[in-house]
Amino acid sequence: MSRGNVIYNEDGDLLCCLKPGRAIELTRANIDWTLDRLPIDIWEYHAATPDVCKYDTKVGEVMGRRIADDVRQFVRENPYEPPGAKPGNVQAYEAMGHDYLRDEGTDALRARAELLHARGVKLVAEMRMGDTHQPRVDPANPLVSQFLIDHPQFIIERTDRIVAVALDYKFAEVRAHRLAILREIAEEYDVDGLSLNFMRWAKYFERDWGRFYAPIMTDFIGEIRAMLDAATKKRGTDRLLLGARVLSTEEESLGAGLDTAAWIRRGDLDYVVACEHNCSWPALNVEQ
Repeated sequence: MSRGNVIYNEDGDLLCCLKPGRAIELTRANIDWTLDRLPIDIWEYHAATPDVCKYDTKVGEVMGRRIADDVRQFVRENPYEPPGAKPGNVQAYEAMGHDYLRDEGTDALRARAELLHARGVKLVAEMRMGDTHQPRVDPANPLVSQFLIDHPQFIIERTDRIVAVALDYKFAEVRAHRLAILREIAEEYDVDGLSLNFMRWAKYFERDWGRFYAPIMTDFIGEIRAMLDAATKKRGTDRLLLGARVLSTEEESLGAGLDTAAWIRRGDLDYVVACEHNCSWPALNVEQ
């Protein structure tokens, strides 16, 4: 019996461990160490959060570059040496990792494409579709994008007292901005596809309105699939993959505005990863 594909998800925190003049070397060492131990078929790299990116984007915003002087000063004053515990404000160290790779003529996404393809592993670039690690709209936080700062009118409205920072996909401008980032990756980088991570953090529309707005997200997924098909023709490659990481049941996904079944029926997706948030559940009913 042939085994299924092994999909490995990397959050990109390796960037915080890179050193000047050794960024590619350390990236290669980490990838080789992992591949020597795991039979990985598809390597998902967290490339976008979604508006702040972990590659040299021209469409989105490179993590930390908007506040580069503050980032460099923080890292100088708070040096980090792995393998110690992951530092606080890890994004500042990741931003420096970007600079170290750029100094060596590459970026995190391009380097992974070269290194993984040399080992026969597919690279899929992941976008976290609604990551809200940032607790508020603080311009000093590397995770807060200029797009978010400039467009508070697109923030999801909340009826509770929790500060809202996630952007609402009912707005065409939000979808267009994120589609442009995905298009840049698909057209400009030697990736084998895209992965849409809806588990970070499953906030896409106003609470309790997910089912109502689900058709908007379904249309958006169709746009992404069409864009990938066009990029496939432009690049002259095999079909570019589209994966989705979704909530553990169809009902939960629908509640968040994700009609995963419709995406599958239409043939938009090449694989689906159903999961719990921030944990593994071996007994999860994936056959549904």
